[in-house]
Amino acid sequence: MRKTLLPLLLFVALMLGSTSQAQAQFQIAPRVGLEVNNVEALQVGVEARFATESLPVLINPSFDYYFLDCGVDGIGGADISCSFFSLKANGLFEFGGGETRSFTPYAGGGLAIGLARAEVSAFGFSESTSDTEIGLNLVGGARFETGNLQPFAQLEVGLGGADIFSIVGGLLFNFGN
Repeated sequence: MRKTLLPLLLFVALMLGSTSQAQAQFQIAPRVGLEVNNVEALQVGVEARFATESLPVLINPSFDYYFLDCGVDGIGGADISCSFFSLKANGLFEFGGGETRSFTPYAGGGLAIGLARAEVSAFGFSESTSDTEIGLNLVGGARFETGNLQPFAQLEVGLGGADIFSIVGGLLFNFGN
């Protein structure tokens, strides 16, 4: 897992380093969504958006936890648990917008890393397994212009590794200019 996270962390560090050269804007948002394709689960997470005058796109890292139903009831006293997490690093391009519009549409894409884990415990024995998938992520949505607190809604599509299709919404908190 360290080998898969290293390129993503380097990418985010480079993007954050570029924000010191220009006037930066920072937003953070709690988010909630529904994955309707593969894992069919409610998801909760957090995301950030970084903007500078020197970059044409917003840098958008996010983390989500998916509430999974393992699909198997405990059999004969067995305890079964499973989890799925995703980490994404996207670039978002906003179309137009400004003070005269009520919303700003955006689209983008980037890298997605998904981590699935399952564990079975029975009669004092425990077995676990995990799987890490890397793929591409496409995003499209709109941010609503309401001042320092800005709601947003978006669709996320995972290609390659974790084939997900999520409907996500959240509330952006503005920091900076």
